Amino acid sequence: MLFLFSKAYNVLIIIINFAKLLNLSNHFMKYSIHLLFILLLLIQVSCKNEKSPIPESEFITILTEMHIADAVLASKGLNDRMLYNDSLSYYNFIFKKYHINQSDFEAALNYYASNPDNYNKIYKKIVENFEEKEKIEQAQMESIEEPKDPNDLWPYARRYSLPRDGEREPIKFVIKVTEHGVYQFKAKIRMFPDDGTVDPSMTVYLFYKDGSSEFNENKGLIKDGVMRDFLLEVKTNDSKELDRLEGWLLNHSDGTTTKHSEVRDISLKLIKPE
Repeated sequence: MLFLFSKAYNVLIIIINFAKLLNLSNHFMKYSIHLLFILLLLIQVSCKNEKSPIPESEFITILTEMHIADAVLASKGLNDRMLYNDSLSYYNFIFKKYHINQSDFEAALNYYASNPDNYNKIYKKIVENFEEKEKIEQAQMESIEEPKDPNDLWPYARRYSLPRDGEREPIKFVIKVTEHGVYQFKAKIRMFPDDGTVDPSMTVYLFYKDGSSEFNENKGLIKDGVMRDFLLEVKTNDSKELDRLEGWLLNHSDGTTTKHSEVRDISLKLIKPE
């Protein structure tokens, strides 16, 4: 049992570093420990199984996703009861994703934990998964800090990941403009099948000093987990004085629940008339 606690501690250190990289709340630490304790308790009280219902490589992936879900949920600052309920919801989603149930997971956990050498190899792989995700997140953060195209007028972050950056975040923008032409918004957007957005769309208003406005939207967002390029344009009226661009990259209607989407490579450029 001491061996298993040692391995669990190593994984917890990796989760802590990963959470810091994602700027997650320190509350997650408490719940990561809680999850690991439950897993180890199950190991201690369960009997040895002859065969695992889940292949080892898939079991490693499932455990990795469960740890990430636990950290993300804890970052929301939920109370214990809400965190427990949300954790069950996330875990059930993961189980459904891999076509297993809780009994399958517990049986696999008992099976692999019964062999210390094999269990050591599994947790080593989980650590490697977190380290790889750290590298990816770090590369993404560094890309955000790279110099932008001088013609790019987008003043905000160029990538968002939901629900990490907000459960119902619409990615609102307000940008002052003074020059006439065609303002062109571009972004890569991926919406996952479990995204809770109602009527997703990219929406933009162009306001003039006299209070009038132009409007355009793109309602082609699809919840299928595929990254797609999106374009939204709005043309100015040369006879009017400009004020601002205002809108949402992930607009939604009432009834929207937790979003699960990714937006990257956001840009705004002005195409001037020749």
